[in-house]
Amino acid sequence: MINPDLRPIPIDLAELAHALNSRLDENGFYLDTRTGDLLFLPLDLHDYDGASEESIREEFGWQFTVEEEVVEAVRVVTDPKRFIAVEPVPTWQAFKVMEAFLKTVQQHELSSQLARALEGRKPFRRFRDALQNFESEQQRWDAFEAAAQKEQAVAWLAEHGLQPASPPEA
Repeated sequence: MINPDLRPIPIDLAELAHALNSRLDENGFYLDTRTGDLLFLPLDLHDYDGASEESIREEFGWQFTVEEEVVEAVRVVTDPKRFIAVEPVPTWQAFKVMEAFLKTVQQHELSSQLARALEGRKPFRRFRDALQNFESEQQRWDAFEAAAQKEQAVAWLAEHGLQPASPPEA
C-alpha cells in the first residue's frame, strides 16, 4: 500500500535487507535516495562531509579497488543529504526473528535443538547448524527470515521518509 506521506524510491528490497543485516567493520552501505542504489564504501565517509576529492583520495584511496568507488565516495561526501548510511539492524532484532520462527516449529526434536541453540553461545551459528538436518524446515526458515528482513527494510525506509516505489512482493 502506498503511503502519501512517504516518498517513493525505486529499490531492491532484498538488497537493502542484505545491507541492513550485514555485519561489517570498516565498510558498509549508503543508500542513494534519488536512484535507490546501494553503494558499498567506508562507513565513516559522513565524517568528511564537504571534503574535496583530493582529501578523499588521500584518506580512503587505499581502500578502493576501482576508480568508480572513488567517484562514488566523492558523491557521498559532497551531497550528504542525498545519501543515507545504512546502519545494520541490532543483533537483538535478528535474534527476535529466530525466536518467532521457533514458535512456528512443530517438530519436537528440531524445536528442542533450536531452543538450546538460542540459549547458548554463538546462537546464530548454532541455530543455522541445527537446521541443517531438516531440509524442509531450513527452506521454511530461509523464507521466514527473508520475509522478516524485507519487513525491516520497509520499516527502515519509512523511518527515513521513503517507501518502495513498487509494493513489496510477499
